[in-house]
Amino acid sequence: MEEESKVCWRKEVNKNIKRLYSLLFGADHALQKRDFTSTQVLTLRLVSFLDSQSHTDVNEAFIRPVRRDALSKINTARRSTFVPKFWYLKS
Repeated sequence: MEEESKVCWRKEVNKNIKRLYSLLFGADHALQKRDFTSTQVLTLRLVSFLDSQSHTDVNEAFIRPVRRDALSKINTARRSTFVPKFWYLKS
């Protein structure tokens, strides 16, 4: 029974890490491709995932830098969404 719980615990951690990386790298990729809507969606999902995993102060301390970076990406995408496509052509 104890070995079964270890396996389940490891599977859950592995699943969470894969989800974290998927959302994090997906948001980075979308931002690099200037797909600001996808960036916002992925980073909002990332922030909510991080918040759902933050159960203790220690968890929050580890998650805080990643969360701060995600919020920065949301703000960048939000600001870029409101910039006209051809703003650089205007004098």
